[in-house]
Amino acid sequence: MTVKLIRLVVKGLHESYDYAVDFNQDVTFIYGTNGCGKTTILNITEAIITGQLYKLFDYRFRQIELSYASSSNITDVEYIKIENKKAELLIEFKHQLCTIKLEDSSDEIQQTDRSVRNVARYYFSRYPALEELRDTFNYVYLPLNRSATMYDFNDEYYMMRRYRNRIPFAAEMHFGENKRDPAMLQIESLIWTSYSKISSSISKINDNFRNSILKSLLEVHRDYDITNMMYEIMNQQNAISNLQVTRNAYIKMLKDLGLLTKSEEDNYNKFFEDFIQEFENLQRDGFNKFELGLVMKFQEISKIKKLLDLAGKMEYSKAAVRKPTETFLHTMNEFIENGADGKKIEIDSMGRIFFTTKYSNNPISIQNLSSGEKQLITFFSNLIFNVKSNSSGIFVVDEPELSLHLSWQKIFVEKTLELNKNIQLIFATHAPEIIGRRRDKMFKLEKQYAGTVE
Repeated sequence: MTVKLIRLVVKGLHESYDYAVDFNQDVTFIYGTNGCGKTTILNITEAIITGQLYKLFDYRFRQIELSYASSSNITDVEYIKIENKKAELLIEFKHQLCTIKLEDSSDEIQQTDRSVRNVARYYFSRYPALEELRDTFNYVYLPLNRSATMYDFNDEYYMMRRYRNRIPFAAEMHFGENKRDPAMLQIESLIWTSYSKISSSISKINDNFRNSILKSLLEVHRDYDITNMMYEIMNQQNAISNLQVTRNAYIKMLKDLGLLTKSEEDNYNKFFEDFIQEFENLQRDGFNKFELGLVMKFQEISKIKKLLDLAGKMEYSKAAVRKPTETFLHTMNEFIENGADGKKIEIDSMGRIFFTTKYSNNPISIQNLSSGEKQLITFFSNLIFNVKSNSSGIFVVDEPELSLHLSWQKIFVEKTLELNKNIQLIFATHAPEIIGRRRDKMFKLEKQYAGTVE
């Protein structure tokens, strides 16, 4: 089940303020004056939908309530209720009660690395409700610090990527480890991991195709009837043109698979030409000169058509698997290729992302992109590869306009919704350009004095 957020109510934040935020089902632009609490509201939302409720210990509040509903039945609203009891959080979720305790004094945490991942492991291992809460939502959150994007704490690909499969681009060798942009390191990891999964899926599709070919070649037609086959041959519509299409498609398939030599191509062409000639003679003379050899050739062509059908299904499956990568590259290059340098984002066969320019085809590390280009690549890679479902999800971004050229801001939201019409976008923004014509999707965030929000 995929869900969408309906409303967030925070009472007694900093012991002074109440907030109530209503979310649209497509896109919500949260705006307001500096200091009104936009980033805080997004951070609280992120802590809930990621299951990282222990982060709420960083805030003083009395009560939080987040309502949500299934995207397929938006009227069936459910609630997550959280009460702050200083060193404890009382959670009501799916009609169950749970207490999360502040564990800063835990010997186990004190004696281990207090990294984000290890703290997450600690809480998730002790409170199963956190994992259930996290799994309820399909989300990505991009905070102001883009390198702080929270990936699944069980997923080790980021650390693995840093020490293995390093990108050997001369252009990035002058970067010291401390000078490398952590956000771009994460993007390299995300792209590499996604590409590896895609390559694995394509390998499985190819294996299934080979198995299907073998099964097709070994099939025995026990209901073989020469009379029925003769009538089938005679009654084909547009037979000659169909045979020519079949020949061209079969030869192309074999070439694409690297299974065809020049002499074999000549043999296949001759086979089809002979059959076409014999078929034309049959149409002219009728059954009086029907030869058994024609039936055997017709059987071979029937098998070829079946192989082509299998190949078509294989290519359709592979295209679906490749689509996220192609969509990402097309989207990024729509934004950046018209710049002065004619930059082009590419991904090589090893899943390594880089860019080239109109001046050189040599690969250049994405560490060398401009700040605005880095914002785009961070946003769209997370939207396309890091949202767990291609059909729906929740994407929360703090100040998406950061470093974006004005012309990019004007098309940013429309391009995002074009990529995924079912996603729920939640933006905190200062930029009217990013909102564009969607003024009806704006939500003004205002502090209310405690006790004034129902």
